[in-house]
Amino acid sequence: LQSRNKNKRIGITGMLLYADSYFIQVLEGDEDTVLSLYDEIINDVRHNRVKTLMQTTIPEREFSDWTMGFMNISEVEKRNIPGLTVFLQQLKVPEDKQDEMSDAYKLLLSFKSYPECFHEDLQE
Repeated sequence: LQSRNKNKRIGITGMLLYADSYFIQVLEGDEDTVLSLYDEIINDVRHNRVKTLMQTTIPEREFSDWTMGFMNISEVEKRNIPGLTVFLQQLKVPEDKQDEMSDAYKLLLSFKSYPECFHEDLQE
């Protein structure tokens, strides 16, 4: 909740997904603000093996509501997580996303379908 409030205050939006003990995150906003926040994430001792998978400029925000998606959590836990999305539980791509999916959206869908592939990529 603290991060969500900060992100709103500094103009950051995006998507945070969690599955099998791993996170994948898309950050959107002013480039300097995003890079500054990413630097904080990298230097935060609670995070390890942080890796940039993609960095690009976008014409408009795709995830304007800061949301989080989780796999394998109970219904009770779901009710207690602000901003939770069912993105990871969706079985198909929403119709409004099929024709013009961004690279970030495709990356999130890949994480959704094959989270184990991201684990191997991050191992050193």
